[in-house]
Amino acid sequence: MTHISGETFNYVVVGGGLAGCVVAARLSEDPRVGVVLIEAGRDNDYEESYFATGAHAMWAKDTNWGFKTTPQRNLQGQRVDQPRGRVIGGSAAINVGSWSRGIAADYDRWAAAGATGWDWATASATYISIETSGRPESGGRGRHGPMVFEDTPLVSGMTEAFRQACLETGIGQTEDHNGVHLEGFDRWETIFPRGRRRNSAEAYLAPARVRSNLKLITSATVTHVTMQDKRATGVVFERDGVTESVGASAEVILCAGAFLSPRILMTSGIGPGEHLRSHGIVPIVDSPGVGANLIDHLATKFGWAAFKPGGIAPVYPDAGDPKQCESWRHTGYGPLADNPNPCIAFVRSNKAMPLADIELLFHVNPPESLRAGKDVSGFEFLVSHVDPRSRGYVRLASNDPHDLPLVDPAYLSNPHDLPALIGGVRRALSLAKSSSLAPYTASCELSVDATDQEIISRIENHAASMFHPVGTARMGHKDDPDAVLDSELRVMGTGGLRVVDASAMPSTIRGHTMAPVVFIAERACALIREQRE
Repeated sequence: MTHISGETFNYVVVGGGLAGCVVAARLSEDPRVGVVLIEAGRDNDYEESYFATGAHAMWAKDTNWGFKTTPQRNLQGQRVDQPRGRVIGGSAAINVGSWSRGIAADYDRWAAAGATGWDWATASATYISIETSGRPESGGRGRHGPMVFEDTPLVSGMTEAFRQACLETGIGQTEDHNGVHLEGFDRWETIFPRGRRRNSAEAYLAPARVRSNLKLITSATVTHVTMQDKRATGVVFERDGVTESVGASAEVILCAGAFLSPRILMTSGIGPGEHLRSHGIVPIVDSPGVGANLIDHLATKFGWAAFKPGGIAPVYPDAGDPKQCESWRHTGYGPLADNPNPCIAFVRSNKAMPLADIELLFHVNPPESLRAGKDVSGFEFLVSHVDPRSRGYVRLASNDPHDLPLVDPAYLSNPHDLPALIGGVRRALSLAKSSSLAPYTASCELSVDATDQEIISRIENHAASMFHPVGTARMGHKDDPDAVLDSELRVMGTGGLRVVDASAMPSTIRGHTMAPVVFIAERACALIREQRE
């Protein structure tokens, strides 16, 4: 165990997840500064998390914070699962590993909301420096960055049936959904080069851990930031039941994610004044935007199956099969590297939409409810609304920093969102009707001719999060009372305190949120270096 209590570092980084690994590694490149990275979880020594089919096995108590939403009024009172990684690498150690930038309009919307310097021109240049991609350079893709990608293997003939269905129904195919054109069929680009997960903990932090000016503390839960005259001076954390503290001579940088960064701000006295006082916390900075503006991608899932002897076989990797494990260890490939969700299509929920607002994720296996035997072929769609207007919140459950905060995404609270999701489901149903997929639709969870009410019932009773929470400490104009951060990610009204994670996003992107979080972390480090120099 590394003992650091009472020590002072230039930078204290809270959270060893996707952003924190980047920040700690980049800042410690300067040997003149001392950096400590504090993570609530442990080092990631779980082999299953490193292959593509092992993500779901990682949602165990010791690697997952285990969040659930408050009961959702518009989803029949469901408490929706919100797994977040509690391990070095964070949620990028337990997710499906998809790399998805979004589009220019997403980032230009940030800039318009007051996040100066976060427009697409800046983002695209930064992504080129981050990426090593095999996609066409004409789409502005990087070739020499630390994050290395590989297209998902097309292990099932069902994938080709889906591609043909997209062509048949006019959705089409894009050369690169991370390039110029988002819409259409494409394979996933993932962080599994040669079949092995390579998140920011592997790409950034692992090479940096040999540096003498970087300390890593695991299994340590930060309870609050210490403040003096509204300036961050360090953090207090608990490890093995012992309370410890470290000082920060330059900055405390919160990288704890969209649920826990606002929680730490609030337990430190920074947040909505009335809410803090209701929990016996004296407000240091009354910042009503802390914990507000929670945005998440809501989805619904349904599928079909047919008895097809000799047809397209489903793909069922088995992490408990010693032969499959040994094959993966030696080659990086085999069933355990075969993602059963290999491809997607971004579409518009209706013709009036100017841009894609729906993501269709295609699963090459029949749904569990329709699996009657090994000769059953089928497929599933996960339909996600990637441009929602509903806004929720994160709030303290108590003044005990060990209690998880309350998470209420307020799904479907904006009247725009339900019609958009219905439209997305109808796009999926039209694909299921196509000549390419229709042979596999004998049994169904949702009829291809479903009424709007049947679709609504499916959404209300079978909704799921895509696990993309953002926006709970958003950037904005200095005169915007609901903005928490300025355009350099500094907590307004304080000194020496930044938030560098998905909390900072003013709005979400049309895609998964791993890529923009790495961008935010890289951009933050560039801003910090400029300020230091």
